[in-house]
Amino acid sequence: FVYGTLMIESVTKGLLARFPEYVEKVRLRDYVRLTVRGESYPAIIREEGGEVEGMLLKGITKEEEEKLDDYEGEMYKKMRIELEHDDERIEAWVYVWNEKSELLCRKDPWSLSYWESFRELKSN
Repeated sequence: FVYGTLMIESVTKGLLARFPEYVEKVRLRDYVRLTVRGESYPAIIREEGGEVEGMLLKGITKEEEEKLDDYEGEMYKKMRIELEHDDERIEAWVYVWNEKSELLCRKDPWSLSYWESFRELKSN
């Protein structure tokens, strides 16, 4: 399950050398997506009543899974969590924030448009 920069085809292709098949509008309940302070990427933390929409990547090989693990690093903990798509429940790997919550910014929730504006600022 991806919910941030890995939803962007060019980012995922750069990492895996392909963009896997995916399912859109997959929901993770009781979590919120926040921006990591000073960065262009998000993190999710458990929060009752929250909801994060993302994509479920399909057909990930073991080698690709290892690349994803390296990409996310130790700041994230990989956990099996139940997701929802339409009326179906799906269990999948999710990378959950594993650092201090003070490093997350609540006033600026992460979005794809935030990422694009952040990238533009960095390139100028």
